[in-house]
Amino acid sequence: MKNENQNKPKAVKRFWKAFKSCVEENRVQPKSSAFYVKWVQAFVDFLPEKRLRERSREDIASFLAQLANRRGIKNWQIRQAEHALKILYEAFLPNYSPKTTETPSATAVERKSCPRLSGRAGQGLSATR
Repeated sequence: MKNENQNKPKAVKRFWKAFKSCVEENRVQPKSSAFYVKWVQAFVDFLPEKRLRERSREDIASFLAQLANRRGIKNWQIRQAEHALKILYEAFLPNYSPKTTETPSATAVERKSCPRLSGRAGQGLSATR
């Protein structure tokens, strides 16, 4: 157990580094990619009891609505957070994509698939659920 816990910080760092690379591969400027990582980290923290694979489109909508109600958050930041989540689920973790009966967003853009992490994506990443 001790060895597994020691590897988690490395795995979590590797996950976020790979996600940041994926963001940049999807036409986000490197100067902005760190903000995309922060938005997805905020989404992870928004529902800490739910793994990324278990989250729904409704969870995403709730997160974005909660952002909209936060003092000091601008509309462009909400759009940036939404874009970060689209890249997360459509390019980085496409097999984790939330399912719902809703039709896909009209703003959906084809995303460039990103290289997979070694092993199952997100495996053992309790911080990223």
